[in-house]
Amino acid sequence: AIPLAARFGEAIMLEGYSAPEGPVQPGTAVPITLYWRALAPIEEQWSVAVKLFGRDEHLLAESASYPDAGRWPTRGWPQDVLIADRRTLLMPQDVSTPALGQVEVDLFRLSDLHWLPVTVEEQPVRPFRPFSLVLRSTEPAPPAGFLLRPLVEQVGVANGVLEVQYAWQVGQQPSVSYQTFLHLATDATQSPVAQQDFAPLAGSFPSPYWLPGDHLLDQATLLLPTGEEPGNYLVLLGLYDLETKQRVVGEDGTMAWTIARLHWDGSQWQVVTTDEG
Repeated sequence: AIPLAARFGEAIMLEGYSAPEGPVQPGTAVPITLYWRALAPIEEQWSVAVKLFGRDEHLLAESASYPDAGRWPTRGWPQDVLIADRRTLLMPQDVSTPALGQVEVDLFRLSDLHWLPVTVEEQPVRPFRPFSLVLRSTEPAPPAGFLLRPLVEQVGVANGVLEVQYAWQVGQQPSVSYQTFLHLATDATQSPVAQQDFAPLAGSFPSPYWLPGDHLLDQATLLLPTGEEPGNYLVLLGLYDLETKQRVVGEDGTMAWTIARLHWDGSQWQVVTTDEG
């Protein structure tokens, strides 16, 4: 079991949990066990709600019942005894993968749906999502001769905003958390005239979970400047280590991929060409 220390109300502590360590596939049953402890006598009957959220906060599965399917009602919990609350989440078939599913845990009173407040290290936490599950529908491919590279899906300009859609093709599993940068510059060696830094996939699937063969769709926008000299500009996309700031080096030695070229005529921006990196 993985230890936790989350207090629900004044008298209930969630001490830990057990869950699958490896990837979870769509259409399967996911066993989860929560370990509770009563800090004082409990007068109420509380139900446990466990929910699994996927991409874009989509609710994938949930289980709501008295602890351990009613075998351990909270009113009968002995004080300072560990209570095993076993339950199963049924994964649907139509799950967007790969993804990192977030597991949310709550205690509530069935009669009026009153939820117990949760505190961790004396700080209130809401929602309380103590662990995650890796959701995958395919096995990883053999490692390739590159780490990562972008594949451009679409590039456009609308109302002075650059809109790009692309996918990260994974050749090898990253060992660190990467941040994405999107730059507009006259040259790859020059400082950008506009830039945007952000977490890949809006932070929903950090790069250490990426595996060879993954094709991860992402998108970004960039507000284009209006005070620059007319001419041609490069749209540069890349990744860097969030801690060391070191950039990912591409197959040709570049530290940023040119994914498009724009032209500024002094009044409007236009896409000239797009590249696949």
